[in-house]
Amino acid sequence: HLATSRWRKFSREWIRTAKSDSLDISWLKDKDSIDADSLPEPDVLAAEAMGELVQALSELDALMRELGASDEADLQRQLLEEAFGGVKE
Repeated sequence: HLATSRWRKFSREWIRTAKSDSLDISWLKDKDSIDADSLPEPDVLAAEAMGELVQALSELDALMRELGASDEADLQRQLLEEAFGGVKE
């Protein structure tokens, strides 16, 4: 049915009264979409992402060493240390 389909049309009057002249009209909702209001604060998200990246880099380092590429792993580790100003213990 066109009135409820993706390609429905909206009258100028409806846009004026219902949306206060805003063309930000969304009627399709992804069932897997995330409500931004329920997300943690940006610093928490960034910390989680950084933790996951550190874990991934650690696993890649171990894999490279297992594959016999220890020299390359050492070089990559050195590049990371330089990028982050050295490792602080």
